[in-house]
Amino acid sequence: MSEPLDIPAPSAQLQAALAKMGPVRTRRPLVTVAVLLSVAVAWAGLGLGVTHLRPDFAAMPALWLASLAAVWLLAFVAPFWWLAMPPRASVLPAVHRAVVPAVVGALLLGGLLAATQLGWPEGTEVPRERLVGLGISCFTFGTLIAVIPLVVAAFVLRRLLPVGAARAGAVCGLGAGALGAVLLELHCAAGGMHPLYSHGACILVGAALGAALFRLLSR
Repeated sequence: MSEPLDIPAPSAQLQAALAKMGPVRTRRPLVTVAVLLSVAVAWAGLGLGVTHLRPDFAAMPALWLASLAAVWLLAFVAPFWWLAMPPRASVLPAVHRAVVPAVVGALLLGGLLAATQLGWPEGTEVPRERLVGLGISCFTFGTLIAVIPLVVAAFVLRRLLPVGAARAGAVCGLGAGALGAVLLELHCAAGGMHPLYSHGACILVGAALGAALFRLLSR
């Protein structure tokens, strides 16, 4: 029979490290989602505070306003919930579950923006010589609105996405860009194709920025 192994006693450093160990605070997805939603709404409110509501806001159809809110919730809140809340018996989030509501919400919002071309709701006709300047102004403002929620989302999710970070970033970027587009709809009364190509561009740019940012943070 072989002799039993002589196992050395733990070192003083190891014993000291073990003595300092304590319980790890678990993640709270509901709090995470609530914080991000609060930041997004507060930032959007600040954006409207430094600008103004569109002049015809009081005459806007209630169904149109409700539709804007619903598609943003679908494009931003629902995907982020799936990214923050791992499936049962899993540690990592299911990124693929967040893709569908984000894409569907972004497409529905694009449809609402295109509906202005059909006169729902009626917009203000903008002189052709002002279209380019107004488009750049709206696109810049909407993108700035999208950046802060996107950065906050990247910060709170940075340790949860070892795989699929770029795709998760694109999902968050779609939602953040949708927030910028919705805010522009509440601020800008221009009609025609302006909402689709200027306000809607924030959604696509948000997705690209989100993918790049999350990929950078995952390295």
